[in-house]
Amino acid sequence: MTLGKRCCSVLPVLVLPVVLYLALALPRLGTTSLWLDELMSLEFATEPSVTMVLERLRSDRHAPVYFLLTHGATRLLGTSEFSGRIGAVVCGAFTILLLGGLTHAYRWQWRARLAAGLVLAASPYFLEYSREVRPYSAGALFVVLSWWAFVRLLRRPRALGAFVYGVALAGVALSFYLGMLCVVGQFGVLLAVRAGRRRWLAVGAGAMLGALLGSVWLPSLLAQLKTSSAGGRPLGSIENMFPHGIGVGDVLTLGVDIVAGPAARTRFPALAFAVAVSMALLAMAGHLRQRHGRQREGLARAVTLWGFVLPFGAFVALCLVQPIPLSRYLVPQASMAALFFCSGVPAFCSWRGMRTGLLVLVVTLEVLAGLHYHATMPRTDWRGVAQRLGVEMGLRDLVVTDNVTARSCLAFSLHLAGRPELSDNVFDHALFTSATPPGWLPEPDQRVWVLERPEALPAMPQGVLARAGTEETSRYAGGLVLHKLEKIDSRE
Repeated sequence: MTLGKRCCSVLPVLVLPVVLYLALALPRLGTTSLWLDELMSLEFATEPSVTMVLERLRSDRHAPVYFLLTHGATRLLGTSEFSGRIGAVVCGAFTILLLGGLTHAYRWQWRARLAAGLVLAASPYFLEYSREVRPYSAGALFVVLSWWAFVRLLRRPRALGAFVYGVALAGVALSFYLGMLCVVGQFGVLLAVRAGRRRWLAVGAGAMLGALLGSVWLPSLLAQLKTSSAGGRPLGSIENMFPHGIGVGDVLTLGVDIVAGPAARTRFPALAFAVAVSMALLAMAGHLRQRHGRQREGLARAVTLWGFVLPFGAFVALCLVQPIPLSRYLVPQASMAALFFCSGVPAFCSWRGMRTGLLVLVVTLEVLAGLHYHATMPRTDWRGVAQRLGVEMGLRDLVVTDNVTARSCLAFSLHLAGRPELSDNVFDHALFTSATPPGWLPEPDQRVWVLERPEALPAMPQGVLARAGTEETSRYAGGLVLHKLEKIDSRE
């Protein structure tokens, strides 16, 4: 193949999906408010030193790689919404690049490789969670890297390949714990292709190296299992969202989110469900029609099928024991979901024109769902509340929130808004009540602001608002309500 033909086949596969992803991910990256989990993550990452970041993570439930990356970004660019999110977007872009390398290892034609890249780049599911100040896209990056190293190791079982595979697995473990579900898929592929003893030994050596490298974080992981998260919630708080365990509806919601994204599923549930079921059935039908061929061809088919189906099934099985069927936890497997679809459809649609038309339709629907996601942002407008307080709040004014989590979010949002000196004047209701005597009233030059939220959390007693003269009430995205009061009695 000449250099010109090689460039024509390689560059579109690598460049076009990344350009599409960045065009969807970068708009309003630094102007949209962070939501609760993002604020907590950014607060962790902006500790003064790496040692303090790692110490904070000991009381949380996350691996360190992404937070260290964000710590470096904030030290370089300053603390802001943009510097907090840019690391996640960079990881998302490199995930798409590595997906092109993985499909190249499959020996796919450039059209199929381009299709896989575009489907992942436009995925509203991947887009939403890879823009957050959270470790999901970092986990996705190392999962794809582990699959790339795994496929190359099976093709050429060498010591260097085992070393790269081990490093990739350690990266998965140190970036996002549930990303290790990819190992379930890799074990299934070894069985499906009937790998020989040499390949089993090579993969086993790489896995042992990954376990050895990942063990540096083992003491912190054990500490995380024994302590509560820094947000004041016990480690089982997410599980409490599903007190009766999970059912078929929860699993279907998980699948719909992977295809259509949470925003589209929430706004157009019937349409999102229909599209998700159609795509899943189409892809599965294509996989079932494929026949066994040579080992190399069988390896590619086995990876695209079992690389997604087995981790998905393992996650659902895990939820039966620990009910946490939140779709964001499967983001590291999003690239394998794209391969599952892009490998199954060609086997079902034999006519190239039909395959191309279907691809265009899928990517178009994904882009529209991504644009809808942008239209629904911000999820919770802490930024808007902080900006108003930053302009109107006096140095002696007080802000009362419903609980300590809201206090922490608002205080850090004031820091992002350039008014860190006001964060000392933010109190949760319990602290405010205990610190003020009965009948307390603000001074003439002092105002009290009350922030309420709709979540099922300890709310501000309504008696407080009933006896207070409210000058103005403002509402923000996510159900935040800010009251500016003339006077207040902290006791009922």
